[in-house]
Amino acid sequence: MNSGATSRQAGRARHWAIALTERKSVTGTDGEAAFGLWLADGLRRETAFRHAETWTIEVKLGDRRHCVGMLVRGTGRATVVLTGHYDTVTTRDYGELENLATQPQQLTKALSKAWPWPMRLPPGGRGTISSRESFSPAAAC
Repeated sequence: MNSGATSRQAGRARHWAIALTERKSVTGTDGEAAFGLWLADGLRRETAFRHAETWTIEVKLGDRRHCVGMLVRGTGRATVVLTGHYDTVTTRDYGELENLATQPQQLTKALSKAWPWPMRLPPGGRGTISSRESFSPAAAC
């Protein structure tokens, strides 16, 4: 793979990591209920997935939450399945920084300023490690 393609994929992975983190989806909230439809719409708009089949399935009848499925057909017989969740826990434990809990770039800057010695932090935020970290690189491909 050439460096231009690698750079574009890294940019898409970063885009998805930030977009997924910024979207609030605390368990049991309207944000969680809306997340599946938002995600499916975003995937359908991705150029890389223009030939994919994307669908949503209600968690149960009358439930506003949706599971998201996508099939990207390749040329071989192998199939890869990615799975995960998109609900997150509350952001209250961020204390004074709660308003930044889903803003990874701003949160990283605030944490860097609050830390007593110089260090370089990766972009963080609620959901970047557990529920959304593995999906971002896959969405970039």
